[in-house]
Amino acid sequence: MESRGNSVGHKGRSEDHELDQIAAEIDKLAIAGNGKGGRLVELADETGSRIVRVKDGAVVATDAESPALSPEGIGFAYIREMKGRGTLFIFDKQRGAHSVTDSSYDVRQVAFLDEGMLVFAARHQKRLSLFVITKDGSISPFLDIQANVGAFSVSPDGSRIAFTESVKHRWQLGVFDRVNHSVIQITDFDCNAYESSWTSASEIVVASDCTRGLGLTALVKIELPKHRINGIENSNALLAMRPN
Repeated sequence: MESRGNSVGHKGRSEDHELDQIAAEIDKLAIAGNGKGGRLVELADETGSRIVRVKDGAVVATDAESPALSPEGIGFAYIREMKGRGTLFIFDKQRGAHSVTDSSYDVRQVAFLDEGMLVFAARHQKRLSLFVITKDGSISPFLDIQANVGAFSVSPDGSRIAFTESVKHRWQLGVFDRVNHSVIQITDFDCNAYESSWTSASEIVVASDCTRGLGLTALVKIELPKHRINGIENSNALLAMRPN
């Protein structure tokens, strides 16, 4: 699986071997892919975090974490911690690496929606929310939701965004459909849905502590209707148990 908001899929043995050959003794905290063979990985050791290109092992950003790769591989984004707050950086061929958020945003996560648009999660004005940044650098709220919004992930085709929102002191899973501009709350339980990742355009894997106890997570599969989000028609299926 890819992490931190990027869609996932099963990689071939050659690609897994490439990843294994990159600093095997160093922690790999996050992997970003674009579905076209491009991959970035975050490495971390006592010297800090850095972003490395999987194909050739080249370091593309230092003091950087949580990479996101653009759909066409033209640019990438990452987060750099500055004075205790996450700052969003973008690298493109025209400007190189440059920051796109100021100190009023504490950025937690970032992903590309398409080649010219990113969505990121940040604490801003005492709330956790999702924001979108367009090619001209303008930032605006992404979802009109009053609750705090936590982790999110973008479907492989970019048409849906899964996200967690705080409802009655529990993290519930919601999905936003960009095509029909609708939001639906997927879960409504006395337990938590934490991070999610898409395995296809209609299937999400979610880390949840339901039936496990607070903070003890398992992976749960949720299948969505393929064309429109008009209710959850398929039941959840437990994939694997993964205690924290």
